[in-house]
Amino acid sequence: GHVRWAVRLPLLGDLLGLPIPDNPTTAAMDNTLRQATLFSLLVEMLQAWAMEQPLVLLVDNAHWMDEASRELTKILAQQVCSTVPALILLSMRPSQKEEGPLFSDLVSLSNYNEFTLTEMNEAEVAAIAQRTLDSQPTRLLLQIIQQTARGNPFYVGELLSAMQKGGQIIRTETGEWRVSDELIDLLRQANLIVQMDGQRQLRPDADLSKIKMGIPDSIHGLILSRLDRLPETHKTTLKVSSVIGYTIDLELLSLSHPEKKARPEIESEASYMEGEDVMYRELSAENLYAFMHHTTQEVAYDILLFTQRQQLHSVVAEALVQYQPDAITEIAYHAYAGEAWSVSLQYNLTAGNQARQLHATQQGIDFFQKALKSADQLPDIDTVKERMQIHLSLGELYVALGRHDEAGQNLDTALTLSQIQNDHAAEAQACRWYGRSYERRGKYTKALDWLEKGFTALNGSTSVEEAELSLIAGLINVRQGNYARAQELCERSLQVGVVLNDTAVQARTYNLLGIIDLRSSGANANEKFQQSLHQYEQIGNLYGQATCHNRIANG
Repeated sequence: GHVRWAVRLPLLGDLLGLPIPDNPTTAAMDNTLRQATLFSLLVEMLQAWAMEQPLVLLVDNAHWMDEASRELTKILAQQVCSTVPALILLSMRPSQKEEGPLFSDLVSLSNYNEFTLTEMNEAEVAAIAQRTLDSQPTRLLLQIIQQTARGNPFYVGELLSAMQKGGQIIRTETGEWRVSDELIDLLRQANLIVQMDGQRQLRPDADLSKIKMGIPDSIHGLILSRLDRLPETHKTTLKVSSVIGYTIDLELLSLSHPEKKARPEIESEASYMEGEDVMYRELSAENLYAFMHHTTQEVAYDILLFTQRQQLHSVVAEALVQYQPDAITEIAYHAYAGEAWSVSLQYNLTAGNQARQLHATQQGIDFFQKALKSADQLPDIDTVKERMQIHLSLGELYVALGRHDEAGQNLDTALTLSQIQNDHAAEAQACRWYGRSYERRGKYTKALDWLEKGFTALNGSTSVEEAELSLIAGLINVRQGNYARAQELCERSLQVGVVLNDTAVQARTYNLLGIIDLRSSGANANEKFQQSLHQYEQIGNLYGQATCHNRIANG
């Protein structure tokens, strides 16, 4: 029933990684407008849903959010939570002091609250222990758990499980759980327990680190001991799972398994590990499992040798290419970690372009840098075109960030590679971004010099790049008051639009011609804006139409 959303729906493909074809309106958007429009669509959707019933958005492990997701969260917090009954819950690890708050933009909001989870007290530990053991623990056992686990709920559960397996705690005939006689003797010999109120208790100054209780003294050690107890046949499956990630698709696990285990065998082993509290089946899908805790996955991954990690990441990347070819960022990650350089180059390049569309500038730079490092591992002659594209993209993104020295370094390399390739369009594009770099710094003369070099590279060939150069140069000349030159450049751009039958170029050009005419004739300017409006209507570009209506109204 929300018809106004329809024209913007293709933008959801950027967010969800779905192949939703652009329509004329979304196709004409630059990266900045594309991201802003996507975010406004999501704001409207969530506002509408929250008006029907209160809405809670839970984001677990928010510390792993990428740049675009953090920006989206900020927009939703500002525009959704303040207008409708909606709540965003971010669960995350505390930031390191040197890093500063991860969501510093949210702290100043009036509806922002932060709850820091401190160590659990004795009563809370007792509640978890009783639920874990399904019975009441003794006072002494609770004190040992409290001091050893330091109030960490996950640690409490792992510690109790390890003590059960190791025989350090036993269940009495009455159903109560108590410390074993052997451990009590050990504590007594170290003078760490006393008799108070008719029951054994730890001394107030007891330091359990002075004795060896026969259990690991860290959460990582406890998890490792649990993993070591798995059958040898299951350990390879565990290793592959840890490389895949926190969530494990059993089909992907089967395809990636070095022992080529069949799906039923994989399902059986996953079910066994669920019984051992290593992983659990996701309720939403039969073929998805997840590690019981992120720390479990980290420990399983950390025990792998570097060569094992590299080989498994490479195999997972290959399996993903066959099984989920649209999982661009996942393939890029695994291929890079697995040193599958050809695949890494291809998918990090694609992931960089996707991030650029979402206006996730720094994330895009990271992907392009990995693509470049991948290309460095391959023969130069085979990667000239890709390296040229990477350096062009890095130049563009660094210009967007105002990091003009780094932009210049990449654009210099792109120019050299484009000349080696005899790619005049790419050479002109590099010149255009050099021009944009100087234009953004107000150095219009140098900007126009670079744009002129772009025209020279094209050598009179009619292309969209020629129109782009003309429109930027025309706008700079308008700012300088060189209206005659701006008019010439617009005519050049318009000719390109007519020859190529590019309605979008024509629409943009008529818009700039209207701006030029505003200084002398409002009527002529409105005529140009009307022509621009007509072109935008032809291609269904609503945002272009809105811009024209505004200019006509103000004219």
